[in-house]
Amino acid sequence: MVILSEVLEEARKNNPEIIAYKAKYEASKSRTSTFRNLNDPMIAIEESSNDMKMYSITQNFPFPIKLSNLSNLARAEAEMYRNIYLEKEQDILNKVKKSYAHLFFLHKKYRTVNESRSFLNQLFNIASQNYSIGKDSQVDMLKIQVELSKTENDLLKIKDDINIEETRLNMILNREIDSPMGTPEELDSNAVSTSLEDLLKLAKKNAPTLQATLWSSEKAQKMKSVTKQSYLPDFSFNFLISISKLLIFPYHNV
Repeated sequence: MVILSEVLEEARKNNPEIIAYKAKYEASKSRTSTFRNLNDPMIAIEESSNDMKMYSITQNFPFPIKLSNLSNLARAEAEMYRNIYLEKEQDILNKVKKSYAHLFFLHKKYRTVNESRSFLNQLFNIASQNYSIGKDSQVDMLKIQVELSKTENDLLKIKDDINIEETRLNMILNREIDSPMGTPEELDSNAVSTSLEDLLKLAKKNAPTLQATLWSSEKAQKMKSVTKQSYLPDFSFNFLISISKLLIFPYHNV
């Protein structure tokens, strides 16, 4: 038995495209933290000729609004990539659902045609017996035989279609293409209770494609602000510490 929820979860974890887009989003998200903190201080040690050691600590401070704007830019970029990733995930999961539904109906069609074949086999056996005793004509038996042959061909065609759909689904799930696939579970055919108007509102609010476009526009605006602020000066503070070497002479008892 193949369960839809399990197949969808497997696609989220193993589909190469979803993994690649998620990695790009995670990388962009990790960059947001780098703009929230100051750069690491630099420490230097110098030794002068007069037995003095100079310790210096230098800390760079960007102009105050630069740091917040860079952080906002990184956040907008991360949100853009997050929605691009969600859009790709949604697209892949929709493919899984379509393939799963197609596989479900193919299996159902196969069972129906197979039942017809069993019924035609029974009719053919009855017609053969009746023909042997002269109760039915040969034409009646041949008609059933032709229908039975068509049914056999239909079953072979459906079986090929099932194999093709299983291969397609295995590729989406990043499995071996010939991995065995069970029979899909019964699909819930309950009607959607949400109205079309509510669905459209939800789509406008949550559609990843729309959100990605909005965050892309936000990123462009933040980039423009950061570019304008590039002329603002940065600050650097340097702390110096001077320490003399202690000279120790050996002590001799006389």
